[in-house]
Amino acid sequence: MKPIYDAASSNRAKGCFMSVCLFALLHLVGCSANQPPQLNQLDLKNGPVYCLAYQPNGNQLAVGVGSQLIVLEKNQESRLFEYDALDHGRVIRCVYTKHSEMLLSAFEAGHVKGFDTKTWKEAFAFDIPGGVYSMDLSADGEVLALGCGGGKIVLWSLEKRVQKATIRVSEAVLQSIRFDSQKKLLVTGGTDGRVSVVDVERQTLVKEFRVKKNEDASISCVEFGPQDDEIVASCLNHGLVVVWNLTTGREKLRMTTEFTNVHSFVLTQDRKALVAACSQKGREKYVGGGVVVWNTKTGKEIVAFPCHLSGVLGLAFSSDWKQLATAGRDSKVSIWDIHKVMAKEN
Repeated sequence: MKPIYDAASSNRAKGCFMSVCLFALLHLVGCSANQPPQLNQLDLKNGPVYCLAYQPNGNQLAVGVGSQLIVLEKNQESRLFEYDALDHGRVIRCVYTKHSEMLLSAFEAGHVKGFDTKTWKEAFAFDIPGGVYSMDLSADGEVLALGCGGGKIVLWSLEKRVQKATIRVSEAVLQSIRFDSQKKLLVTGGTDGRVSVVDVERQTLVKEFRVKKNEDASISCVEFGPQDDEIVASCLNHGLVVVWNLTTGREKLRMTTEFTNVHSFVLTQDRKALVAACSQKGREKYVGGGVVVWNTKTGKEIVAFPCHLSGVLGLAFSSDWKQLATAGRDSKVSIWDIHKVMAKEN
């Protein structure tokens, strides 16, 4: 019997093969002198690592692994604290308060909890109906902003332990949310591709941007910067990061990568570079992950190196900005001496 040729299946197979080849190539390139030294790697074996947070001026690293919140010593040799949210879903973000007196965590099912970092006892807990998908703490440590389903922003007073306001910007899930340094504005990124800027005091929409029109352009991460009058957003499915001028509303810069997905990013302390957590999608699953670093003035790629076999989901800089922690879908946390790479660039 003559075999039947399935063009669609053949193309998918070629796509998967090319994805694997790309990751292998990146692995070879990444092993060059430009790749930062890996200082440590820890296998947590509890599921994908979704988020990371270093303690400000301290020696702790908080890790969200599946539904578990785990706090490690900075050298990753021992666990200080563990909490399993069980039915509350995955840990979507963890963050320390300004003076490290509390560790805050948000879970996808809408559960938000704070822990006293001296006793590790629960300081507060509350639930948001409909789920929580992103969280940020204002620079003064007074207000929590929660990005929810249905385009809803919930502002919660950390001092008074009460809800301050609810603002709706769209009908989408808000996958990322950030305050500006003055707590005057919020920027959100949604699954509908919208980047929304909100006046916190007036609770009104100020501006709206789109990375791509009429396409699957889900926004994975947003931030104010690199400059004071700019905002930056990453597009999950297109290997793309875009910078806009907040005053004029015009696009200023695009940074692209060969990786298919950008899951999150962080700006360096001097904001001269942007570091992104990326993955490579094959036919049915992720086939590789890596970190890409760009110059935020020129958009030029500084370095790209592979890590975590099934994708990098999160990033965090240590308090001295010399080490970079990466969160892998492979249940591993890797620590990199990123300072040496950045020192060469500067």
